Amino acid sequence: MPIVKKRCARAAPGIMFAQSARLPKICSETLEDNAFVACSLELSNEEESTPPKEESPLLGLVSLQNADGSWALDSSLASLLDQSEAEIKSKMPEQVSPSVWATVLAILWLHSKAAEQREEWELLEAKALNWLQGNAGSWLADCLKTGNAVLGSSVSPQTLGL
Repeated sequence: MPIVKKRCARAAPGIMFAQSARLPKICSETLEDNAFVACSLELSNEEESTPPKEESPLLGLVSLQNADGSWALDSSLASLLDQSEAEIKSKMPEQVSPSVWATVLAILWLHSKAAEQREEWELLEAKALNWLQGNAGSWLADCLKTGNAVLGSSVSPQTLGL
């Protein structure tokens, strides 16, 4: 493949760099007064690049958790749970908020589908349980029972420290 000499558009006059047709230039300005610009090349071979790895379900669940420890009941969570959002909402106990229901389902999923990675999510679970205890009220046991039925799991309240 031929190497082509090009002038960096932001470089001082007369500064050149070599660029292959497959290698895009990367320019970053470092000094304003002297118009000094650092130009470098980044290897980018699209034909030989590997496809991006699919995100792990655990990482997907972690990324959906809110800062307060809860989860939102939305299509992203439903998809991760292998259900439709409408399905999950239809099975939600009447007395609870969608966030409580989603958080219960997320915790049950962790115990049933990612138990072997417990060290990675136990602090995340602790935050969620703390949030649940302040927001679920007396309906938490009912949520756990219904959530177990929805997900086909059998996580006991004692396992969760409740």
